[in-house]
Amino acid sequence: MKSSTIIGIILLVAGVALAAYGLNLQNSFESQVAGFLGSEDSGPETYIILGVIASIIGIILLVRKR
Repeated sequence: MKSSTIIGIILLVAGVALAAYGLNLQNSFESQVAGFLGSEDSGPETYIILGVIASIIGIILLVRKR
């Protein structure tokens, strides 16, 4: 197994985990209360964006032919 394939799998799994964690944070009670009170909490969005980016890079590494 090539190193790019292993890195692609790791990035894909980590990206999905980060996105799921971000979605979980975004739907938490604390985040909803903070949003209601006007607090700018960019934590969940950051996790979701980083998760999507890592997943896309992982998929690209997996499907790219060499």
